[in-house]
Amino acid sequence: MDTDLVEIEAARYLSGALTSSELAESMAAVPYKTAYREQAECWALCSRPDTDRQGLERALTLVQGILAIAGGDWLTWYDQALVMLRLGRHAEVLEALAPDKPSTRRADIALGSASLRAIAHHHLGEEREARGWLTEARHIFDSMAGASPEAWESSSFLALLRDARALIE
Repeated sequence: MDTDLVEIEAARYLSGALTSSELAESMAAVPYKTAYREQAECWALCSRPDTDRQGLERALTLVQGILAIAGGDWLTWYDQALVMLRLGRHAEVLEALAPDKPSTRRADIALGSASLRAIAHHHLGEEREARGWLTEARHIFDSMAGASPEAWESSSFLALLRDARALIE
């Protein structure tokens, strides 16, 4: 299945087996012509801590293209917030996660979103809001304590919570 190829290539990049340029080439070769391919590439570029500025700019280009065709999808807005965080555009993180944007009740995404908001508010000097969102993220995490491993799509949500805690506590 083509979605499996997309996820394999994203995982290869995350493991360090591919550079961001190699990831772009391999994703382009996957015969899967929906926004999912671009979302997976964007997510992979934003999730690996050592992605360079060029890779992050590519992620921004990808997410802007996805917004044009899938702007009603909550994952697209989450990806937008993640890209903006990695580029240091903190006010735009909050815009991407604004209440008027599509959202989901999935606990892992809610954890990631609350952590992104906490980090963005911290960098904007809004400590009260940062602490409030960190508290929300911790409550979400605590509520998932008994969840099965399948409940966690990625450890990137946990990494965001860890980053928020390190900045704010």
